[in-house]
Amino acid sequence: MSDELPAVAAAPDTVLIAGKAYRITPLTLADFAEMARHVVAMLANPIEALSGQLKYFTAEERRELMATALDSARKPSENASIQQIAEFSRTWDGFCFTIWLMLRRNHPEVSSAEKAGEILADLDDAGIAALMQRVEDLSAAAAKTAKNSEGPVQITETDPHESRGLGSISS
Repeated sequence: MSDELPAVAAAPDTVLIAGKAYRITPLTLADFAEMARHVVAMLANPIEALSGQLKYFTAEERRELMATALDSARKPSENASIQQIAEFSRTWDGFCFTIWLMLRRNHPEVSSAEKAGEILADLDDAGIAALMQRVEDLSAAAAKTAKNSEGPVQITETDPHESRGLGSISS
């Protein structure tokens, strides 16, 4: 139990990135909410996404597609799905965003995901893989010890057939 206490308290852990020690903290619910807002902001405008593709459809199909796009544009999503957040977190930008969230409390000089990316740019593939593993371990320990009224919080994939590779954000 004592090994799990720092994760419950969101105590920082030390990681070495390109020869410098950094204190990272487990992601909090506020961090996940910020990531979700970021993903929503990244989602494509449905009209812009469709505009270059209309020439491939018949007039009737274009009317239907534009009506759907206009409806989507009028009611923009306020939330990102778990799948969209997971897809984003598997991209380089998502990894940089995650590292920024984990560093910002103890390293105010890392003021953005872009700054985190600059730090990470010096790592080779093995260094990135090792850091990803530390992030996963810290997140798993926090999730394992975070309790709700029904027990441990568990995050599951919505579709077990989805690819686990790097992906793009979809709406």
